[in-house]
Amino acid sequence: MKVLIFGGSGMAGAELVRALSAHTVVVPRHTHADITDAAAIKRVVAEEKPDFIINAAALINVDNVEANPLPARQVNTLGAGIIAQAAARARIPLIYISTNYVFGDKKRVYD
Repeated sequence: MKVLIFGGSGMAGAELVRALSAHTVVVPRHTHADITDAAAIKRVVAEEKPDFIINAAALINVDNVEANPLPARQVNTLGAGIIAQAAARARIPLIYISTNYVFGDKKRVYD
């Protein structure tokens, strides 16, 4: 199985890369696949033709995000949407991974 992981060098992403080591795992560098660049993401998805896409990319430094929310909004919202659209257009299943740094510690279902 071939898995394309965005955010594979981050905290959660690195663990996913390790856990999926029995498979072909592709982790594009940010310079090759900026998730806020729809054309770049579409290109990478078309080039790699993965069986699954995992989005583990996120800006999670709470202090920095609160002081300067625009970069986090671009990555955590816009970037996630770009990846979702590329996956949908290519008909590739998408798994979105997050941590309590994004959603908090409350034990509830998120819509």
